[in-house]
Amino acid sequence: MFQIIVNCGPCENYIDRCIDSLISQSVKDWRAFVTVDPCGDHTCIKVAERCGARIKLHSNKTRLYSLHNTVNAIIRSRAHSEDIIVSLDGDDWFADSD
Repeated sequence: MFQIIVNCGPCENYIDRCIDSLISQSVKDWRAFVTVDPCGDHTCIKVAERCGARIKLHSNKTRLYSLHNTVNAIIRSRAHSEDIIVSLDGDDWFADSD
């Protein structure tokens, strides 16, 4: 399974494209763990509207930055040794559906 770790700061103008690129993947064996640091924009609200069985949101109360958020998301994912962990910034997206 692919465990996709998405860390966000202020990226409300890009997060929809990021989430769309996840949903459109031809491989359906994935889960995404999105962590949003407080940033004063609507990034967290936009992610919350898209959450579901495969997209999980964690909103930090204080800014913890990427490395801390990545480690915590991997722990939350309960990844198995055969899983593939992919890191994606909230203001980036997959180039295509493959």
